[in-house]
Amino acid sequence: MEVINTNVQKRETYSVMLERSLVWEAVLGIAAATNESLLSTLEEPWESLCSTFDEQLQEALEHVKEYNTWKSLLQITHASQSGNLADWERYVQSLSDIELKEKCLPYIDSHSEEKVKEVAKGSEEALRTVTDLVVDHPFYPSYIRYIAQVNTELLKEHLINVMKCWWQHVIEPDKSRLTQILERDYQTKCKEKEKMHPETFVEWATLGRDYKPEPSVHHVLLIPHVAYRPWNVEADLPDTKVIYYPVSEESMDPDKKDEPKELLLRPLKVLGDATRLKMLRKMATQSKSLKELTEEMQMGKTTIHHHLKLMKAARVVYQEEGSYSINRQVLDKMHAELFEFLNLEN
Repeated sequence: MEVINTNVQKRETYSVMLERSLVWEAVLGIAAATNESLLSTLEEPWESLCSTFDEQLQEALEHVKEYNTWKSLLQITHASQSGNLADWERYVQSLSDIELKEKCLPYIDSHSEEKVKEVAKGSEEALRTVTDLVVDHPFYPSYIRYIAQVNTELLKEHLINVMKCWWQHVIEPDKSRLTQILERDYQTKCKEKEKMHPETFVEWATLGRDYKPEPSVHHVLLIPHVAYRPWNVEADLPDTKVIYYPVSEESMDPDKKDEPKELLLRPLKVLGDATRLKMLRKMATQSKSLKELTEEMQMGKTTIHHHLKLMKAARVVYQEEGSYSINRQVLDKMHAELFEFLNLEN
């Protein structure tokens, strides 16, 4: 059927906001160091560094790992809007029992906000309803039950303790360098934001995250980090998609102007392995599940999964509903970046 389109309205997109602070760096560092499944893919050697921490911090991190309270730290930092640890601590101390639980509980969607508030007030019926809504999420059901049932004074004590200990051991000794890196990246992104369409800017800033507008999402908040490189970490807030993105290599070391860019270097490093190239060949014509790749490659599931994590980190492949596909856009950009770096005509 033919359609006559008289609509002159442009497709709506989102606006982009930028934030940075050492508080975010501390929270994301705690999240990274307690994410056992990704430790081997992170640039920071958190596994070996954590072994040097004192007993108090190690115990606090074990609690974070067991109950996913890094999510509480993220939620509270968004709510507090604190740029330094002292203000952050004062904010946490000022919260009532119900307020603390409300701030720690995750945003699910606009239809569930009232139910989530009821969970914070102790409603068992609301708790059952909300956990049913997120039953397929890898940790939300247990996390929500934990927040609903935890003693708030103990939770406050834990959150403040892990932040102060992490600050003392990780942030304070490296404060000047981290501040300079985050500020360089923030200033660069602020300048470039004015030159690009929001969707193009988000993809550029996040080194390849192609985020299209979604219903009810009107803002994208970008927050740089060193601790979780090379990963983008995402979260949802009312009206807003949050992307905690890895700072660029240029921000890490501005003197390396002649070094190849990350969009080139990371995929090349990952592709310099015969097994991973063979896996990509298997995915060339159609998406493959972990089970299919394991069978076709005749290798162990753990080994295949490790290779897939590395390729996902470099954005050479992406995962969608249990299947893995080649990210052709990244491969195309890698080709262009290589020719640009070598000063060759493409």
